[in-house]
Amino acid sequence: MEINFDAASNVNLRSVEGVRGPRPKSKAAESASLQGTAGVQSAFENTPDIRAEEVERGKALFNSPKYPPQAVIRGLSRLLALGVSSPDDQNKP
Repeated sequence: MEINFDAASNVNLRSVEGVRGPRPKSKAAESASLQGTAGVQSAFENTPDIRAEEVERGKALFNSPKYPPQAVIRGLSRLLALGVSSPDDQNKP
């Protein structure tokens, strides 16, 4: 790979001599980050795969004749109607 720098762009190039690499992580930093992830991992492991209260809520909504509300149905129908085009519209440029 070749990189061409434009001299007029005022790019300041430093020499790589004396440039240090990333610092090694200290043991304290490693343990602190592991402690933070341990709490998240524990919460994840203790969360049930299926939440019974949400399943019951879904069943109740499914069986309700008032769900979804009429306003939502009307709004969705308007959005769908905006996307419907007649055959004449497809022939226009």
